[in-house]
Amino acid sequence: IFSIPCIGGEGNVANGIYNAACILVLFPVVVAMGAGSRIKGEKSTRICTFLGELSYPLYITHYPVMYVQMNWAWSHPDAPAYAHITVAAHHIVNRHRIRLPEIVRHAGPQISHRALAEKQEVMEGLHHIGLFVKELEQAKKFWCTYFGGTANEMYHNPRTGLKTYMLSFASGACLELMNRPETAHGALLDTFQCGYAHIAFNAGSKDKVDSLTSRLSDDGYKVVSAPRTTGDGYYESCVADPEGNLIEIIACPEA
Repeated sequence: IFSIPCIGGEGNVANGIYNAACILVLFPVVVAMGAGSRIKGEKSTRICTFLGELSYPLYITHYPVMYVQMNWAWSHPDAPAYAHITVAAHHIVNRHRIRLPEIVRHAGPQISHRALAEKQEVMEGLHHIGLFVKELEQAKKFWCTYFGGTANEMYHNPRTGLKTYMLSFASGACLELMNRPETAHGALLDTFQCGYAHIAFNAGSKDKVDSLTSRLSDDGYKVVSAPRTTGDGYYESCVADPEGNLIEIIACPEA
């Protein structure tokens, strides 16, 4: 059907007859074949839904894309065939980017979250959490000793008195410990207050949650809640650092 877009002929009569036949006969046959078929299996349903969602945006934009390509071909008559194909593909991809969120919603896990993020031009992800502390060196020792942090060289701003360490962890997460002369020592945070609540570390297993919680308790740190399984399947405990900030030690639910 699509390989003969214009038959030609005197007065375009033949082309008019061809288009009328496609609209009145061939297209209804294609629709009837699709409407009368039966889909079996989740995978087939997902594929058919994806193609169905894709069909209308292709239909509604194919003429603008075609005219853009024809204009480019007219302006570059000496360009090789592969250049024409490349330009056409480029226009098609750019035209249909706006459909990506809808396509992803129906296509399921086939399209990665990273690809979706790139299409929507969002930030790559959370870089670090900042935490003001009163005793900077003591805080650095705590996080490095018990949670495996690696600290960079201390940054010091003589004008403001700000001192910081950026701690990196094996998962790629970072924690910035900060101190200024006016930093006040706070009481243990209220778990339900607005704003900062806690930092969570994935220990990797229930045994490791138990072991690290017991080690912190033996070393004199307050265990706010003992290891337990939560309603959403996490195995976790909660402890307080030297300045009362809450830390969850967790093991994620088994898949």
